[in-house]
Amino acid sequence: MASNWCQIKTPSAIWSAGSSTQSYKPLAECPDGFEHPLAGWRDTGSTLYPDANSAAFIDKLYAELLPNFSSCQLHIGGDEPWELGKGRSAERVEREGKHRVYLDFMKQLFALTKNHGQTAQFWADIIMERPDLVSELPKGVIPVIWGYEADSPFAEQCRIVAEAGFRDQFYVAPGAGNWNSFSGRLDVAKANIRLAAKQGHAHGARGLLLTAWGDNGHHQPWFTLYPALIIAAAESHGQTLDETELAETIDTLFYPGEPKGHGASICALGQIDGLLTQPSPPNSFLNSAFFANEKQLEDTLLPLTNPTELTKCGEALNAIPTDGLDPEIALSIRLNRAGLERCLNKTASESKAQLAKDFATQWRKHSREGGLAESLARMPR
Repeated sequence: MASNWCQIKTPSAIWSAGSSTQSYKPLAECPDGFEHPLAGWRDTGSTLYPDANSAAFIDKLYAELLPNFSSCQLHIGGDEPWELGKGRSAERVEREGKHRVYLDFMKQLFALTKNHGQTAQFWADIIMERPDLVSELPKGVIPVIWGYEADSPFAEQCRIVAEAGFRDQFYVAPGAGNWNSFSGRLDVAKANIRLAAKQGHAHGARGLLLTAWGDNGHHQPWFTLYPALIIAAAESHGQTLDETELAETIDTLFYPGEPKGHGASICALGQIDGLLTQPSPPNSFLNSAFFANEKQLEDTLLPLTNPTELTKCGEALNAIPTDGLDPEIALSIRLNRAGLERCLNKTASESKAQLAKDFATQWRKHSREGGLAESLARMPR
């Protein structure tokens, strides 16, 4: 197996680099905004218009960025070009089809990557919508097949790329299952990572790339990533850890010299999201309840559960020991409890302002200031 079988990183989508500021507006597919199918109206575009000017812009980015890195692989993104065919390229997409237009532009980016002495990785979600086009990809590129749920179609998609000539030339990319959650969807992460690793091995994947995202403000505690990191490393090498082994490994790797029990508490927290119905993947119920407005809470979330389930969830939260453990673990319990109290129509046990203050404290232990103000602005006051 190739030495890069397990990689852990959070790459960004170069396809979507074009229009986040006014100076890049002329490069956008939809310069004046667009209707996002999941998030509603957005005032700025997120997808490049696929033409020579956009390719030249990307070339300049590569020339500026690549000398700062030693890797010979470049992840160029290419996922979820929501607006493609909805704006300036509408006529061409109507004539040639979205996937043909997409692939033609990606081929330009592949060529630029090669000119800079790099091997291109790219997200394979769009090309997998047209399996017949996979064989047209340049043979040197690395498709990265991503999917973040327990039933993601890794088996079918790995087979498709392997049979198209990319055996030992593609990655599988499961998810850590911790975004849009205060405690991590550990059951989903386990199943998702295990499935990706199994099918990757079976179909000759070159590597596994574990992803973690910061959707909607990156409010997940840092430690929620730890179990997934360990599971991905183990499953990549054909090993499955039981709960005790996972907890002990968390203590050893991430809390050396500290009292035992952090790992067990983190694993117990990872089970909380599984006690209540997931409103929509990848969102946990209590995280959604914490941020929901009253109408969303009443109309969308509460019909998914009942007081008995909510009470059992509260009992499970209360059973997680926190004495002598990292305060970040306690904050995870407190945030979950705040969402639970809203569902049970209970008086809040502590102020949202205090939760936001403690969230900021924990953020600064692991991350730079960038993004903190935006994350705090999303928290209810």
